[in-house]
Amino acid sequence: MAAAPTVLKGVTIAKDVAEAGEVAQGLKKAEGAVVGTEKAAQEVKKVEDAGAGAAKATEDSANLKPYGGPGGGHHVPAKSVFTGNSAYDINKALAVPNAELTRLGLDHGLISVSQQRLYRAFVQTRHALTWNDVQKIETEALISGGMKSVTAAEATVKQAINALKANGITAPTRIPWGK
Repeated sequence: MAAAPTVLKGVTIAKDVAEAGEVAQGLKKAEGAVVGTEKAAQEVKKVEDAGAGAAKATEDSANLKPYGGPGGGHHVPAKSVFTGNSAYDINKALAVPNAELTRLGLDHGLISVSQQRLYRAFVQTRHALTWNDVQKIETEALISGGMKSVTAAEATVKQAINALKANGITAPTRIPWGK
């Protein structure tokens, strides 16, 4: 029985080693959980930042209204893109009202000059004008005219294009300022 205390010590040591292994595994799991929590927190932050960016874009986007007649603001897209389309009504088409131009610090003349320059450059490509092309040109024109962000300009143009589509305009009719 002299070996019994040694065996008991061996069993105790084996138990301690096993418990230490379990503790080590537990620590690894805890570390993994902490890293996972940190990654999740970073993802939440990204989503929050994106939401804040979208809210800012909405705030910086133009509140479009039907043009309504002379002095009704700036047409987005340019009205001459739809010359000849019987479904297009110049007074019902959405525009950036003059008060919105002022609120957003936009220069109506500069936007119009940019539209003209960009559509004239597009003519040189000899491609048919698509909604995608209109989106790009009109977005760039708004930015050239002082719109603070690409996201806000894109949102403004998309709103106008979607309204045109909803009113039966299936495609641009012509390239303005294209001789």
